Amino acid sequence: SLVMQRLWAAMFRSPAGYGGAFSILGLLGIPALYKFYSYIYDLPFLLLYTACLLMIARRRWFAYFTLFGLASLSKETAVLLVVVFTVYFYRSAHAERRTYWRFIAIQLLILGIARAGLSWMFRGNPGSSLEFHLLDYNLGLLSSPWSLNTVVTWGVLAALVLADYRQKPWLLRVAA
Repeated sequence: SLVMQRLWAAMFRSPAGYGGAFSILGLLGIPALYKFYSYIYDLPFLLLYTACLLMIARRRWFAYFTLFGLASLSKETAVLLVVVFTVYFYRSAHAERRTYWRFIAIQLLILGIARAGLSWMFRGNPGSSLEFHLLDYNLGLLSSPWSLNTVVTWGVLAALVLADYRQKPWLLRVAA
């Protein structure tokens, strides 16, 4: 909740209560999205992902790379932070081209080390190191009937994301 409040404060100039309301609303939406196919490590990853966005907004690179490393150990989808970083800073990368490419390389290196380390640690476990389930699993989950709670939650999220979309900070638009 505190990380979400600080992200709000970094993105918007508004009364302090708005950040608290944003974080409470975000926390209340989690149960509707937390289903039988969610895992206990999804919640810490959500915290790490949000903290990484905050560090990007504040340009606190040591903290970002540290949190990114933890996120990379937690879930493969940490690679999406590299995409957010790449698109977010592309506009300003002309002035900082070396830093831009170096920071992308650092993130890919961290991600590669984390994934290779985890693969080595669990090398004796059955199964492959990479699985692709878009067609056989993920599409089925997305196309299965949704509960009213889930429909309302996604509807509220879509309304909040799309309302005054062009007025929202660039980092939030890229992350969305």
